[in-house]
Order: sequence, then C-alpha cells, then structure tokens
Amino acid sequence: MSLSWMSRVWSSECPAEAADRLLLLALADSANEIGVCWPSMATLARRCAVTRSAALRTLARLEASGHIECLRTSGKRNWS
Repeated sequence: MSLSWMSRVWSSECPAEAADRLLLLALADSANEIGVCWPSMATLARRCAVTRSAALRTLARLEASGHIECLRTSGKRNWS
C-alpha cells in the first residue's frame, strides 16, 4: 500500500466522479512506492462493489483522462 499515492488522490479535486475516484483510490492502495500496481479486475471490482465490466469502463475513463497509464506487456496490464 502506498500512503503517498492515496494522499495524492484525497488531496486532489480530480477526478470529481465518485466511481472514478473510488477506483483510483483502490489502485493507489495497491500501488508500490513508484506508483505501479497490478491488481486483478476481480479485486478492483470487489473493492469498488461494481461489476468487472463497470471496473473496466472506469479504468478506460481514468486512462483517457490522463489520471492513469496502462502499461501493456506480454498480455498483462500494469496500472500506474
């Protein structure tokens, strides 16, 4: 868990959408000290109390808005 990344989310006004903010906090909670994380879709969906498809849509919005970056390597995704 990275308290510094979670603090960044809490102190920011963006994203304003509650679902986006919650998922960003879930990612921050999983992040290492440099901000990289690799939680499963099942974990993110469970933590945010949403379906897998809702979590995927939210991740896509966060990536499109520049809040996160998805690094795709060898069939796996890392979020930072």
